[in-house]
Amino acid sequence: MTSRASLPEAPVPPKLPRERRFRPLWLFCLSLLALVGCGPGPADVAGTWELDLRFDGIQRDVTLELTTDDGGELAGTWTGMRGSWELLEPRLSLGKLWFEIEPETIGGPLRMRFAGMFQGDRLVGTLQAGQGELMLVEAVRSGS
Repeated sequence: MTSRASLPEAPVPPKLPRERRFRPLWLFCLSLLALVGCGPGPADVAGTWELDLRFDGIQRDVTLELTTDDGGELAGTWTGMRGSWELLEPRLSLGKLWFEIEPETIGGPLRMRFAGMFQGDRLVGTLQAGQGELMLVEAVRSGS
C-alpha cells in the first residue's frame, strides 16, 4: 500500500493574465455573431411595404415607405386613409424595427408606437395606440 506522502503532487497550471482568460469567450461570441448575422441594415429594408392592420375585427390598409437619409440612417413615412406622417425616431437592430408616428385626431395628436420584426420580405409586429390598444400588423414588401 502506498502512503499519500509518497505520491507526487500534480503540477498547478500557471495563472493566465486576465486578458487571455476571456479570449476564448470573446472568440466564441464573435463567431456566433458571424454565424447568426446582425440582421438587415437600413438599405436592406428600404422600400415600400404594404401593411395590413387588424384591430377589433376591423382591417385597414397602410403603406410604409422606408428610406435612408444622406447619412445612411433609417427614415420614412406612414400613409393611411387619413393622411401621411413622418416616422419619428425609427430604429433598426438585429432585424427588429421600432418607430413612432403622431397622427392628428379630433382630440389632438395621438402618439402611436410600432414594434416589429423582419422575416425576409415580410414584416410582422404591433402598433400600440393611446390607451394601450394593440393592433396586429402584417406587411409584405411591395412588388414581392
